[in-house]
Amino acid sequence: MGETGETPKSESSKRPILPEISEHSKIVEAAKRRYSSLGGVLSWSGFPKEELDEIYVWWDGYKKTEDKLQRFEIVMSSGKLPELEGEQLKKEWEEIRVPVDSINRQIVEFTRADKVEGNKLGSVVNLMKDVDENLSWFTQALALGEALVATRAENPDDRLMRIKIAQGAWEELLNSFTYAKLHYAAETDMVVTTEDDLEEQKAELMASLGRKPWGVRQTEKNRKVYKGLRKQIIASEYDTEIADNLKIVWDSARGSVPQGTSALDILSANELVLQGLHAEGAFEWDLEELEEAGEGEEE
Repeated sequence: MGETGETPKSESSKRPILPEISEHSKIVEAAKRRYSSLGGVLSWSGFPKEELDEIYVWWDGYKKTEDKLQRFEIVMSSGKLPELEGEQLKKEWEEIRVPVDSINRQIVEFTRADKVEGNKLGSVVNLMKDVDENLSWFTQALALGEALVATRAENPDDRLMRIKIAQGAWEELLNSFTYAKLHYAAETDMVVTTEDDLEEQKAELMASLGRKPWGVRQTEKNRKVYKGLRKQIIASEYDTEIADNLKIVWDSARGSVPQGTSALDILSANELVLQGLHAEGAFEWDLEELEEAGEGEEE
């Protein structure tokens, strides 16, 4: 069992600091100067209004992103993360921290520029969209890190910790069948996911880490469901990755955590199973029928 307390090399002293959002007006004026005609009349053809608006919106919500990044740094410098999870969480942090610093640096440069090209604004906006797309999973990773740190004294055994995380994930996956059916019956377009907001996800993970592992009877019941689910996936000729990810979650939940598999890997596999089943329309299945179908099936 190893732990990591390495503080990420964030180079905070060199990190660009966003000025007050009122400085956005300087970027607008710089863009206007770039798109002004020789006679001083603004030509709106090609003027990057949408890009300027998107930069403003991102800038306005930036504090929440920075708060999460700083909370992530506290987690990684705590000295309470298992080595495997610590390494993966550091990568997740870097995948957000690096582009965010790049965005901020370019915004600062825009506020100081006499003129700003629309294509440069567009490039920054694309980077912002990439960050926004990754923030949901980044939030799940942060929730895991904070939950692990908060419960480390009660969960000193890395393997048992991963088993508990997997069992919580497995139960959430099965509950998703019920949620999906409710949304289907109500004719909503909502996509069921295992990903929650930061505090809710953290609370769920801490609940999983704070309980005892399954007993023999509960394990056997879930084993039957797994066998039936796997049988149905194979019979339906669904994407093989669904069955592969399902096996990662199930093997971990039953106590056979695959070598090199972290708690974050387990959560990722669980979400991929859910999205894969959703894409295949598999949530019409009944859990009791799956359990019956799993009777006598080999693992």
